[in-house]
Amino acid sequence: MPNQGKKLGEYLYDYLKNDDYLHKLVGTLSKRYTYWLFHLEWKLTGKQKHDLLRFADLLAKSINKKGDSRQKNIALKIVATLSKMYPDDPEVALITNEVLTSFNNFLPRQGQSYTLVPTIEQLWNEAVVNYQKEKRQIPGEESKSFIGKQDIIFKSLSNELTSFSAPTSMGKTFLIEKYIELQVKEGVVGNFAITVPSKALITEVKVQLIKDLGAKLGEKQYRVISHPEEYRLDYEGSYICVMTPERLLALLIQYSEARLIHLFIDESQKVTEASSRSVFYYEIFDRVSAWKNRPKVTFASPLIPNPGIFKKLVQTAASNDGLRIVESPVTQVKIIFDRSANKAEIYDDLNQNTIPIGTFKETPSVPDIIRKMMRVLGNSNCNLVYYGSKVNAISDAVVVSRSMEESNDPRLIELADYISRKIHPKYILVKLVRKGIAFHTG
Repeated sequence: MPNQGKKLGEYLYDYLKNDDYLHKLVGTLSKRYTYWLFHLEWKLTGKQKHDLLRFADLLAKSINKKGDSRQKNIALKIVATLSKMYPDDPEVALITNEVLTSFNNFLPRQGQSYTLVPTIEQLWNEAVVNYQKEKRQIPGEESKSFIGKQDIIFKSLSNELTSFSAPTSMGKTFLIEKYIELQVKEGVVGNFAITVPSKALITEVKVQLIKDLGAKLGEKQYRVISHPEEYRLDYEGSYICVMTPERLLALLIQYSEARLIHLFIDESQKVTEASSRSVFYYEIFDRVSAWKNRPKVTFASPLIPNPGIFKKLVQTAASNDGLRIVESPVTQVKIIFDRSANKAEIYDDLNQNTIPIGTFKETPSVPDIIRKMMRVLGNSNCNLVYYGSKVNAISDAVVVSRSMEESNDPRLIELADYISRKIHPKYILVKLVRKGIAFHTG
């Protein structure tokens, strides 16, 4: 007898999990997409393309009670790759729109190559989508909506004590910034503090807050500060402190009467790392816990299994429950260049294996691979390369730059001149920036 409480999406999940044809099709798509990317000969039959789109539509509607979002992400990957391979295909555009909408992604679609026939069903669906867009509107942003499950995280920020984890693509820092912006605009009085793990992030968050709040900072008597020395006892307004834990602790020690109404711990997984920095976090928690009027505390971390555990750092009696978002609004294609075996492979997320796509006659250097990928992806794209070594990051940036001409982009010229004035005219970054290359070793 069928389970009366089981939803259609759950049946879909169980059915698709064991569908051999789906697994075979996704493997084929992964390989064909790589051939397309590297300008090699490739082909998908009309039936394969059509069936992939049907599967994408079903995968996007599947539900897993345990929160497993792999099938939804496969749906996103299917339409993302097919959209690149078939940019003018109306069927691809239609299903892509359906899949993105299932992720609560209502961003404008570019180059929509189809027109919907105005039927009762279509008008009803349009009304539902418009309602969802309005319901998920970012406060203070008439034309922007939350994507994915951003709205759930945003609502949780108003709790007295909360801890959430989500993929980097969910925009955790962005949500914190928007929450503070809303509080300031609504006239909330009191000091906010965001701890970030690096000085580079301080500038990024501080600049964004100042840009978003603009004249409201002066109107609502708020200042955004990033160093204890910027705090003034005689200032009658409020502060938004964007600091590393060391700086925030220094402020709380130097100005013992300073109080916060909300403390945000960004990248909270750093708190429990075996490093000297974790001591500063614990000292901050001890101080705010001793206050008569405790601030709201929010822990934000990347995807971890038990985000609720951080709540006990502030309240030992707090429950272990935390908000864990595993669904990502973006997808990745993982291509592996195996330099030890002189081969290239693509990783198939659904089948959880690698598919060979080619071999190298000679072992390529890392800069060779970067240059090749830059040519493949095109000069109009911005590319980010992660390194495990500061020395290699700098040296390879120099090696890659040798094959590039200086850019005529006035923004790069202005930035290079700024670095030259502020640091040193012969600083290596000056030459690199003129060619559109930079490195960060924070």
